[in-house]
Amino acid sequence: MSDARHSSATGHTGPVRVTVLGPVAVLTAAGERLEPAGVRARTLVAALALAAPRPLTPTQLIDEVWGDSPPGGAKAALQTLVSRLRAAVGDEVVESLPSGYRLGVEPDEIDLGAAELGLDRARAALDDGDDARAHALARDALTLWSGEPGADLGETAVADALRHRAAVASHGLTVAQATAALRLGRAHETEELAERLTVLAPFDDSARLLLMQALDALGRP
Repeated sequence: MSDARHSSATGHTGPVRVTVLGPVAVLTAAGERLEPAGVRARTLVAALALAAPRPLTPTQLIDEVWGDSPPGGAKAALQTLVSRLRAAVGDEVVESLPSGYRLGVEPDEIDLGAAELGLDRARAALDDGDDARAHALARDALTLWSGEPGADLGETAVADALRHRAAVASHGLTVAQATAALRLGRAHETEELAERLTVLAPFDDSARLLLMQALDALGRP
């Protein structure tokens, strides 16, 4: 049985994107969506995505994938897992280095990396007073989420770390979009975004301030 589910029986020509902001998957240049089968294979991809562009040593990956219950012959088990993953989603997905393994894509070809880059660019645009660009960058980056990050990884440390980074990025992007919308005179949009933020982060002062500013702009101080 194949170690991945994919949309085509034809060969693929290498990954162009890795997704972890939702189901873990590899999107290939041939247009295939390949989802590694098995929690360990998905955890391996997610751990490497969180570390990118740095490689992880075999010891680090064993800890990430198996936690406190590594199998006997753990390094051999890891090599087998990597081999099966490569057979399923392409040899280029996981690169072998003298120091360990890393994903064979650029950080911005991982949806989490692209979201975090989008946040950095949106904040820079706000600082420069380019509110329209900041709004577009934040809005577009928020579309990278395709589901609940970590939902297909079980109760693992990698899932927890992924959820944390995804939540930080989502919160920052929503604040950036709401701030830009307020500056652009879109107070209703800011109100909607700020209310969403206050539900998700009830003690966040920036969200409360944005909500008050939006209500004031709408004549409801």
